[in-house]
Amino acid sequence: MMAATREKANMRSSKLIATVVAVLASAPALADDVKVGVGMALSPNTPVSSGTYFTIDGLTAAAQNANKPWSLTALDVNTLRFSVHSGDHWVTSGWSDITNGGNAERSEISLSSSGLWGPGTQVNIGYQLTVEPGSPNTASFFCLSQLHATTEGPPPFFVGMNGEHMQIGINTKNGQLVLWKDPNPIQRGHAYDMNVQLKMDPSGNGFVDAWRDGVQVVNYHGATGMAGAQYYWKEGIYRGPTTADTQTVDFSNLSITTGSAPALVTSGTTASSSESTSTSSTGSSSSETGSTRRPRVARP
Repeated sequence: MMAATREKANMRSSKLIATVVAVLASAPALADDVKVGVGMALSPNTPVSSGTYFTIDGLTAAAQNANKPWSLTALDVNTLRFSVHSGDHWVTSGWSDITNGGNAERSEISLSSSGLWGPGTQVNIGYQLTVEPGSPNTASFFCLSQLHATTEGPPPFFVGMNGEHMQIGINTKNGQLVLWKDPNPIQRGHAYDMNVQLKMDPSGNGFVDAWRDGVQVVNYHGATGMAGAQYYWKEGIYRGPTTADTQTVDFSNLSITTGSAPALVTSGTTASSSESTSTSSTGSSSSETGSTRRPRVARP
């Protein structure tokens, strides 16, 4: 009788295993940039290969890079170093910077696994940004950090460089709006203290406030984001194709919160902008406050 009981138990177990296998087999395959669970904290001076999930400052991040020894390194538990050489492309089974991205070059992290933000949510982001000494930037576009939309396309918010000048801008259905461009070249080797408070609302009730080293450089109220989108943070280097151009950037002490937050106490001149500053068909531009519109370029 005991043998018969064990045989029945084994049969039930076999049926259960077969059912689980069948369910798993019928489930859709995960994309290359989708993983289950959370990442692990990195040890100092650890190279990070593309597709790796890890935690930085308590947030789950996924590496997107060319899998070169220099692409991404954790300098310590709070600092990541991104480096891109000419020809460094991110390629997976579902995406290729070469064929899908116009030969774009990158080393980035995506924080989509740490949660998505819907329209109307205030997001507060702080970090230190250091562009390391090196050759002048020659890329046609150079994105250092961005709020990325689930609808894809150009970033609804970005911090980047135009040549050697830092700039901050947004993309809406009407095109790209540069909210601020530094009239002075970037100080390579200087750790900029960056703080951003923003809300995506394509209907016109959005805003972007940005501070650099305690000085408010953007005070924008108007349309932000894309219809039907949710959003997540990305940082690192994403740029147009180059020749013999190596750039290295460090990000430290990333902090992201949601909900209302007090504005930073600022010093110096505040640069402000709104939709009303760029109502002409040609737009207008200033080195201090942005109102230059450009056609959108799809960038993942």
